[in-house]
Amino acid sequence: MSEVSEPSLKGSRGPSSPSGLLVLGLNPGLQTILRLRALDLGQVNRAEAAMTGVGGKGQNAAKAAQTLLSKLRPESMCAVMVAQFLGGTTGDEVQRLLSQQGIQDITTQTGAMTRQLVTLVDYAAGPASGSHVDPVVTELIAPSQPIHDAASREMLAKVTEAAPSFKCILLMGTWPSGTSAEIYGAAAAAKASGAQCLLDAVKPVEDISNLLASGNVDIYKVNAMEVCTLMGMVSAQGVREGEVHEHQVREAVSKMFDRYPGVRHVAITVPGLQVDSKTLMISFLPFPTQN
Repeated sequence: MSEVSEPSLKGSRGPSSPSGLLVLGLNPGLQTILRLRALDLGQVNRAEAAMTGVGGKGQNAAKAAQTLLSKLRPESMCAVMVAQFLGGTTGDEVQRLLSQQGIQDITTQTGAMTRQLVTLVDYAAGPASGSHVDPVVTELIAPSQPIHDAASREMLAKVTEAAPSFKCILLMGTWPSGTSAEIYGAAAAAKASGAQCLLDAVKPVEDISNLLASGNVDIYKVNAMEVCTLMGMVSAQGVREGEVHEHQVREAVSKMFDRYPGVRHVAITVPGLQVDSKTLMISFLPFPTQN
């Protein structure tokens, strides 16, 4: 039995003007969120509540875009489509949950089960105590199984065919084992004239650098520590997010624009950034619209 499904583009469009959002989320997961009260390691812990959903950087981006666009343009919604590898019963559930939210998909089936993710939300002292306490959130991520070459080649062909139909392409997260940056590079290179391409990944550094140098990535999304590390402003050893200063971020971004002239915007998340002034530049990515 083949481990690769027959190619299918759900909701694919003809040669009309580009519209909508294509998200490459090649590392999806079936996510379970457990709410706990005072997690006690080494003991049996019973959750107060549980919720099942879809995880993965690309899938989360697609869900956020679908939710926002449905509120902004309920009568003229443009398509949100996610490209992903899925397998087994967990993969079936991921596809079902995304479909429930109106998200279309370009899916390549694999012989391995889609990974499972568990998020523990621990309230040491919760609402019952009458005081507000931020929970401690712990992520448990099962390893992804390698993608076979045939499945990788199928996905490469699918996204290359689909990319010109979209107004915006998001390349989200690290690609799974068995695949390569070639899929991201092909999607970015195949984008329509005037379309925007955003990259949100930082490793492997050499591959990311090559993608940025290609001239096909318009927007690079990264956190403050990552951009400083990528551009050599800080050492990756012993530096945590929130331990870089604004002047380091600004210098790193300036170096990035010099090194990668095709990148027009850098979107930076800055939790805990030590700000030296009251002025911070923020670039906004315009949402795709129907032509």
